Parts: sequence; structure tokens; C-alpha cells
Amino acid sequence: MSKGENVLVCITGKIGSGKSIVLNQYKKLGYKTLEMDNYIHSIYKPSKIGFELIKKNFGLEYVNDKGVDRKKLGQLVFKSKEMLNKLNTITLPLIKDKILYFKKQKGIIFIELGIYITNQRYFNNCFDLVILVKGKKQTTNQKLSKLAWKGNKSLVNWDVRLVKKDNILVLDNTLSINQLKTNVKKSINFIKNYSKKIVD
Repeated sequence: MSKGENVLVCITGKIGSGKSIVLNQYKKLGYKTLEMDNYIHSIYKPSKIGFELIKKNFGLEYVNDKGVDRKKLGQLVFKSKEMLNKLNTITLPLIKDKILYFKKQKGIIFIELGIYITNQRYFNNCFDLVILVKGKKQTTNQKLSKLAWKGNKSLVNWDVRLVKKDNILVLDNTLSINQLKTNVKKSINFIKNYSKKIVD
């Protein structure tokens, strides 16, 4: 890796595709990682910026002394595209700011961001590379059926229709964990070769 090189990689995919598992494989290889859902959890705690914005825009019934009531908020926004758009107006800028913070750091950094699929245009200039995790359809359906809230599944089980670009790599997670580890290691070579093009 060239001195001063910085490559920001987005890991995305449907619910149940195994994004977190893939992210953890890169972490085990020694790379810096961020699971965006954990960051959202942190800013949804009492008095944090996400908490205050949800309270202001959705009302006191969607927060409590532990933080934002994500189950109740999910029941609301995933029944209405209008409400989901309202939530995105609040959270997407916060997420983007966090991504841009990592963009200033050195090295190859992996960020798990499931909502990239439905917001590709918004995050388009944030990442150098995008890894689309392809999981088992059965696993996705099982996870959807176990969600703590019910809503419009078309707003949850996103169709993967990313605009095809040279910087999108599909990573297969439909086989064994050993095969996944192999695929992850192979992707590192792809990323390093791609990063040379950025530097050049």
C-alpha cells in the first residue's frame, strides 16, 4: 500500500446477507472497520444528537430514558414511505458526516452500510469501492420474518439494483464460512490493485 493511501470501502447488501460477518472477516485481517448500526445506536442514546432530533421531529413517544425506541420508530417508518423519508432526512446527514470523518484517515477502511442500496446517489461520492454482499435468499426471508416490528416489507427487503460501476465488487456469501474467508482474502488483492489506480 502506498504511503498516505486512503481507500474507503462500503460493505452493503440485503438484510440477512451477512454484511456484519463479512465486516468482521476484514477486522480479523487487521483492517479498521465500522458497523454503522452501532454508530446509530450510540447517537440514539439520551441527550445525543440523534436522540434529540428524533424527539424533536417525531415526538416524545419515540424516545425514553434508555434512548430512541427503535422498535416503535421502525413500526412507524416502515409502514410509510413518507415517514421513512422523514427519518432519512434526519439520519443520512449524520451518517455521511461520520463517513467523511473516516475518509480523512489513512489506510484501507471498511464501513458496513446496508442503506447504501436505497441511497446510492446520496452516498455516491463517499466511497472509493463498494462491496455488495450476496447472501442466501432463504436467510434474508427468515430474518425478515423475525423482525421485531411489522411493516411494508418492500421498504425493508430492498431490491438490489445498484447502478453498475467499475468500483462495485460482488462478494458471494452463499457457501461455507471457509469459502467466505477465501473470498474476503481474494477481495483484498482487488482492493489493493484498485487503490493503485486511485494513487496513480
